[in-house]
Amino acid sequence: MSGAGSDGVDAGGRPAAVALGELVRVAVRHRDLLDVLTLLCERAVDVLPAAGAGLLVRDGDGRLRTVAASGADPDLLDRLEAHATVRPDDGPADRAAERRTSVVGGGPGRAHTFPVAVDGTVMGRFDVFAAVLDPADVPVAEAFADLAALALLRPEDGVDGPTLARRVHMALEGRAVVAQAVGVVAQRFALDPDGALRRLRAAARTERAGLVALAEAVVTGARPLPATLRRPGDARDDGSR
Repeated sequence: MSGAGSDGVDAGGRPAAVALGELVRVAVRHRDLLDVLTLLCERAVDVLPAAGAGLLVRDGDGRLRTVAASGADPDLLDRLEAHATVRPDDGPADRAAERRTSVVGGGPGRAHTFPVAVDGTVMGRFDVFAAVLDPADVPVAEAFADLAALALLRPEDGVDGPTLARRVHMALEGRAVVAQAVGVVAQRFALDPDGALRRLRAAARTERAGLVALAEAVVTGARPLPATLRRPGDARDDGSR
């Protein structure tokens, strides 16, 4: 597992700044919100010594909901949902006070929690599952949490208006569609959930399509699918199961 060292370079020799810079470019140029947030979680696992990462945000009723994760592994998603029972405090975000480490479920590592906040108000959490985070890893994880906040809501929009609720709802709906598509792809190609998600995301990048839009095509058959998502042996697939 790679991780950022004291010089901010991961075990593979890539600076953490490269991963963060990629995320900024994607967030500025791009595509659907869920794709940006999923990529953020994946890059956090690439850079930090982590087994998984996930983003949880409060919905309109104040409940923490998982909106993105570094993979489709059911164990990771179950651990994130279990950790969602701990609600972030309202009021000003104090990183030293809000950052927590806790044991969640039976999976590897602990859940290191970093507040996701805009204008000092905590609206969710970024969870990193790792046995330990070195002091040098903490500001990197905090930077990922800040990028998640910027992707969810621009500071000038404010956190009390309808914008955050709308974007969280959009991400949750997209996540549900992607989960259905992952099931279809997994069954079609005999893949595990993580492998199916990787195949789906690779196809979205190749086609320059949004992840949610392509997932909808897989589920509904609304448009022809790229070759990598068609049934084996099909020359052309309308996307239906």
